[in-house]
Amino acid sequence: MKRSVPKKTGEIWDDFVYCVFIDENRSDADVGYLYDLLDTWQLLDMEVVLKLRGKWKEKAEKVCSSEMCKVSGRKHGVLSGFLLSQNLWDATQCLVDLADYFVKKNICRDVLLKRTATLSSLNDLIAEIAYPNSPEHIRNIGLTKTILWLHALGLASGHCPPSRQSRAFLYEDVEGQSGPIPYVEWDNYWPWLKKVENVAKHLSVTVRDISKAAWYYKSSQSLLAQFRAGLKWKFTPEILVKFVDENYKNLLKYADALTDIDEVDNLRGNLKAFVEAI
Repeated sequence: MKRSVPKKTGEIWDDFVYCVFIDENRSDADVGYLYDLLDTWQLLDMEVVLKLRGKWKEKAEKVCSSEMCKVSGRKHGVLSGFLLSQNLWDATQCLVDLADYFVKKNICRDVLLKRTATLSSLNDLIAEIAYPNSPEHIRNIGLTKTILWLHALGLASGHCPPSRQSRAFLYEDVEGQSGPIPYVEWDNYWPWLKKVENVAKHLSVTVRDISKAAWYYKSSQSLLAQFRAGLKWKFTPEILVKFVDENYKNLLKYADALTDIDEVDNLRGNLKAFVEAI
């Protein structure tokens, strides 16, 4: 599906807010659940964030604590983790900084199209938001969240978020390495991106295509990681394609299952049975 920058600033804001909740310790299903819960209570509206500012933490804590009494399992774990003081405060600071940034920089469709018109201006925009020493840096927002936001808007197809999935794909599947997956910080992002560019060039696709494929593959593979040793490594991109064809028909429907907190555990079990039967 072709993406384009939304005409409504509210939609551009929503795409970035979703990225705020992305975390190494949260699955995409966890992120979606947390976002939907807070959004239902209108706590993610830019006007509400600007009005509440530091008090947003108290409102979010109240909503999540109340919900925690009604749920169990994965949902309870997501809320429990989010309610840790540092996590809740990090989200509050990030949202307030993000709202202030949107207002100060007049973020809208026309501004974004202008600021991403050339590679140089695009890189400046990414650095402005994600570089830790930038005067406009948004707290708790780095390269991964910034690039994922731009990808959601159909922008920055030549950049790859150094997400857990992208890093794992390059390290384990392209380079054939094992062990702890190295982090990619600002200073070593550019040489890392060059490696991704080489893979994209070899496959005649965009860098964004590589990051999206890595997300599908490594997110699926990680669902199998809790099972017996070797099952994760038995799962290959070819098996993923076959599984999707036989069970979901297309990637969009499969993505819905991967990001649905009520479906992802069933998906894990189905993946396990599928791989074991091969």
